[in-house]
Amino acid sequence: METIELNIWEPVPNEPGHVRIADQRTAQEVFAELKHRLESIGYLPDEYFLLGDEWENGRKIPEGADIFCTADYGGSEGIYLDIYLKWHEDNKSLTKSFVTGKTLEETPIALDRMHLVASEVMKAFHGDGSIHARYMRIGGSAVPAGAVFHLNPQEHRLMVDSLVEHRNRIKDEFEGVEHLLRRVTGSITEFVNEVGERPLKISDFDRTMLSIQDGNLSEFRMQYMGAWGISAFESDAGWDALSFIRESLPEDGKLELKQIIEDMRREKWYIPDVSDGDSHTGPMMLAEIVVKFIDQDISELDYDEEWAEKENKFSAIASFAADKDSLKWLRGYISDTLESAKANAVYRAEHAAYEWDLRGGWREEQDWLGWQEHMSTLVNRLDTLISSPDNIVELNQPQEQVLSPSMDM
Repeated sequence: METIELNIWEPVPNEPGHVRIADQRTAQEVFAELKHRLESIGYLPDEYFLLGDEWENGRKIPEGADIFCTADYGGSEGIYLDIYLKWHEDNKSLTKSFVTGKTLEETPIALDRMHLVASEVMKAFHGDGSIHARYMRIGGSAVPAGAVFHLNPQEHRLMVDSLVEHRNRIKDEFEGVEHLLRRVTGSITEFVNEVGERPLKISDFDRTMLSIQDGNLSEFRMQYMGAWGISAFESDAGWDALSFIRESLPEDGKLELKQIIEDMRREKWYIPDVSDGDSHTGPMMLAEIVVKFIDQDISELDYDEEWAEKENKFSAIASFAADKDSLKWLRGYISDTLESAKANAVYRAEHAAYEWDLRGGWREEQDWLGWQEHMSTLVNRLDTLISSPDNIVELNQPQEQVLSPSMDM
């Protein structure tokens, strides 16, 4: 198992094979990778899994920090998973809450499961160095009764074969069986090897793993590297927001901008503080979706692959209503983010530790300038909508007054 790094490493000049710590990763990056890891193996706590407020806004993991976690009953219903960071600062030992997870149930089985989640967290950061304990038990005594089992190799093989056969017999109702297969096989690559096809639902983390197996470097960079361009459609944050919006599409096909914003506000991860000047955010993706509907170019919003057949589709949206207040909020967020990014860039340039600090954190000057232009174009397109005489603007129809200027994404 590949461990989740808290540090950013770089090669040591003139010392082949040696690396050194170049910087610390941000807490949000580490949290996102851990969440993907747990979700990919079915171990994400079912009620919530949240990053502590003090670790948002780009705060970095302290140098020399280590991670540990506990699972226990809490003050209200459910089982709690508390993940902590511990480090030394000014000759003092500091321990701070990092992530909190919670289950809906409060049963002994739920407690057992949360301890397994805690084990996965520890192995994610410290490694396991052996065959995964989630499904493998060599020899040993009889397995105790309960809902969580450690299987020996023969039992594991029998379960996989049985589940694959069962899945093939009930093609229309195999979501539950498929979920169990994911748990038992342990990874997306092993699932594909056993079943011979991709699962019905596939996450961005799964696509990353499959792209590595297939040797598809461009796909791997697109899925893993976080941001590979200036638009929200060229970033992990943007695609996460797009997936969130897609999952919440209304069954009646009547989409409302106001409702999307309300849903995103409940999931604070998608709407960072504008003062951070983040390059890619949920509202930025939403603004780009709005523009794509205006331009009648929504093909990029849906997956056409067979595994996505049962996913919600933007192409099924019959109407997309945008009220003036929501448009003004979205416009204000994009504009304020742009201004904050510029202000932050001035500060970073004055205290530059790296060359890219002179460009607001962008590696290439053309990307930094292109991103600013892109954000300004989004603001202009939203201004055009806001200037409409109607209080409710229908986005899902050709509108000559808002087709210019065009924007490539």
